[in-house]
Amino acid sequence: MVRSDVKRFIENGRTSIPYLQADWRGGFAPHLYGRVSAGIFEQIYAGLSTELLYRNPDDGWSVGGELNWLKRRDEDQLFGLEGRDSLSGEISLYREWASGVLAVVRAGRFLAGDWGGTVDLSRRFDNGVRIGGYLALSDGSDREFGGTSPDKGVYITIPLGELWPFGGPRRSVSTELTDLARDSAQRLRLNSRLYDYVAGINRQRIDSDWPQIVN
Repeated sequence: MVRSDVKRFIENGRTSIPYLQADWRGGFAPHLYGRVSAGIFEQIYAGLSTELLYRNPDDGWSVGGELNWLKRRDEDQLFGLEGRDSLSGEISLYREWASGVLAVVRAGRFLAGDWGGTVDLSRRFDNGVRIGGYLALSDGSDREFGGTSPDKGVYITIPLGELWPFGGPRRSVSTELTDLARDSAQRLRLNSRLYDYVAGINRQRIDSDWPQIVN
């Protein structure tokens, strides 16, 4: 199971640790970034995560790869871990336009061991708010993973504090409306993926936001 038993986590994790992770980020070559993360990533999973991202700041294209070694947490969501572990990963292609529209196509191995892909389309508005939706489909069978119908949802991310258009870490709060908890086509819910940190560093974004900077 991946998320279909989330009710047990909610019931038994009234005093819990939502996430607790350590991150290292750096640059290896021009336009090539890396990340290594360890700790508690979300309500159900903890472990290790690695990522590489290539992004040329002169255009809106990026490509990245991610690999995760994970263990399910105990239902009380403190420091205990169950014996089961899983390996997941994906290749992602990003295209962002100066208007703030971002299209992402991902393909890889989901948390339950099923294989598939995700299409994510969103828009960033002038005030920094991003609204989007996604559709994910995998080869998980009805018997193993509880169905093969697409996993879909919509989300909104609202930045907190003063916005800075040149990118970099910024605090934000996100809300997601999705299907009922399921096991197929599920990604790790990770707070620190590289694209969120470097996507603002591109010439198209600077040209679009420059009037707000100088006024």
